[in-house]
Amino acid sequence: MSAPYLLWCDLETTGLHVHEGDVILEAAFKLTDLETANTPWKYSKVLASSFTIEEQLKKNKFVLDMHTKNGLLEECRKSKGTIEEIEAEVITALDWFEGTFDIKSTDILLSGSTVHFDKGLLEWFDPDIVTSINYRIHE
Repeated sequence: MSAPYLLWCDLETTGLHVHEGDVILEAAFKLTDLETANTPWKYSKVLASSFTIEEQLKKNKFVLDMHTKNGLLEECRKSKGTIEEIEAEVITALDWFEGTFDIKSTDILLSGSTVHFDKGLLEWFDPDIVTSINYRIHE
């Protein structure tokens, strides 16, 4: 494997329990190379509010308060973003980098401060993102 690229991931959610209905509110990604930390691409999308989001937030006062204060809940209410858009837009960008800069998908490692949690959410909601890059992660 050549010098890896890091696909940094940060997900904001309604809570920590995807199997109990928690969902992604916002997804942010950036691609960097390991040697120079150059960031050729950044991406962020807030997902549209739904009955599911509103109900899940009622179950977790801490998260409800946090996302009310930081404005994310209001952004969700105004957004039309979907999880399908996130997956398609991230995959399109990764494909473009792969073709334009001769980056192999096996050279891209998922990275982040809560990367194990975020990878689990991606596997649940956006599996094609996870399967389009190296199976290893970078912490």
